[in-house]
Amino acid sequence: MDSQTSMIVGNYVLIGCCAVYLVWWSIAFNPRFSPSLAPKVILFLATLVLGIVSIVMIVGGITGAHAAPALPNFVICVAGIAVYIVLLILSAKLFHRQVTTELILIVGWVVLQLCLVNTLLASGALPMTKALIACAVIVVMAIVGMVCYLWYYRLDEVPAFFIGMVPLVLFAISMLTTNLLAR
Repeated sequence: MDSQTSMIVGNYVLIGCCAVYLVWWSIAFNPRFSPSLAPKVILFLATLVLGIVSIVMIVGGITGAHAAPALPNFVICVAGIAVYIVLLILSAKLFHRQVTTELILIVGWVVLQLCLVNTLLASGALPMTKALIACAVIVVMAIVGMVCYLWYYRLDEVPAFFIGMVPLVLFAISMLTTNLLAR
């Protein structure tokens, strides 16, 4: 499988991961439903496997690409670490938000997607205009995802349950958008 195909297929697998995560969330965190442990564990493990497979495929495609991006992906990764630290401090100190793994998932997703778009641009699979559209969609979805992350513990049980699903849906839409924009 060539690097471009690996990135695109990996992105589709990550969309599938979001879908399974949504089902898991719907079962595990539904305030009106108390399921047995088995479906929660099975769906969580499926989410984990799909997530790992997608990351391996996307990162493999990125590192296997022959064209070097004008902006090295290393710079995006370092910026992501800096943004994570800033958001960690701001969300805990300024917004008094309990820090959870979702924060690293949001920032990690943004970094992965920006590196993917950057590499697709360098390889010619995404023209500049489409790459800018993909980046804009990623950034907007990330901002909305962060707002949901910050609101989650401030809401009552039922609204929090639903607001917790919004980033997953938006991120899946964003990844689908990137894939559809790529040649």
